Amino acid sequence: MRNNRPSAALYELLEEVSSSNGLAETLGVLDHSLRRLLPFDALAVFLPREEQLTLAYVSGEEPRAACDPRVPVGQAIAGQVSETHRPAFNLDPRLKPGLAGEFRSMIAVPLEDGADMAGVLALYSADVHTFQPADLGVLLWIREDLARAVKHALRQAPADPAVCDLLTGLPNERGFFQRLDADLKRCHRQLRTLALLLCGVDGLAEVGARFGDQARKRLVQAIAAALRRTNRKGDCVARLGDEFALLLEEFPETAFDRKRSSIAALVVGVGVAQLGERPLAVRVGAAYFPADGGDAEGLLSAAAARQRAAAPVPDSLTEDLERLIVTMELV
Repeated sequence: MRNNRPSAALYELLEEVSSSNGLAETLGVLDHSLRRLLPFDALAVFLPREEQLTLAYVSGEEPRAACDPRVPVGQAIAGQVSETHRPAFNLDPRLKPGLAGEFRSMIAVPLEDGADMAGVLALYSADVHTFQPADLGVLLWIREDLARAVKHALRQAPADPAVCDLLTGLPNERGFFQRLDADLKRCHRQLRTLALLLCGVDGLAEVGARFGDQARKRLVQAIAAALRRTNRKGDCVARLGDEFALLLEEFPETAFDRKRSSIAALVVGVGVAQLGERPLAVRVGAAYFPADGGDAEGLLSAAAARQRAAAPVPDSLTEDLERLIVTMELV
């Protein structure tokens, strides 16, 4: 029997979700983190809109068969949960038993903050009677915190697509260059150092080909959230296609190897948590201001050259890296 009592892992989940930015990242982090605790094949979150629920987030390979984009309040399982404010436990999400559909059991809880209904969280499984009462207990224990996190994410200003990557909420290429120019000017004035790390993720295209584009997007979202969560608040993490760029002030060169290993552990751990295998590796190259250049072009050129020359990490996982993954509870 699974032990789902409130634990350090639950508190960590709530911390990860509450520190996320934007609705897409908040729900993506919830999806990734909750998989470490509960057995499910897909997660969906519905938000109330007038007299119906709208699908705000969904994961899984083929979830649309069970997750209508709009559900009238009182209809289907999610609509009944919204109307009655009572959870649903181990129900068949198909309209009628025996109909075609990927999922055979479903658990859903209302996300309530006091009397305020923030949404409905639903978990789906392809197996019958997958969920245990303890699983429902976990969701009921965290639902108020999740409701607050959803409300907070909805209050945030929408991301500017000109400078923000809408999938991850991170700065895009344009936003990254704006931040890099600003950081270089400040570091020049204040005589501070700046490290630029380019992290190329190998294997995302193969994941898309094998598991579908939604699986690839979930990996990108989870990697982005993990990188932001494990860096300092003032550091910059940006998405540049299948690469991520980090800007770290006062980052010593002697710490690069440890940082590269931790990034590799995050990337590999996300792949294991999402897909049950290790389809990803990462190549990391670093450049430092002012030693490697005084402008954005010089730093990017130096970091890109070192990244191209670097072997994928992990080319073969070391025992230290294996222990780091286990310690971070990503496998």
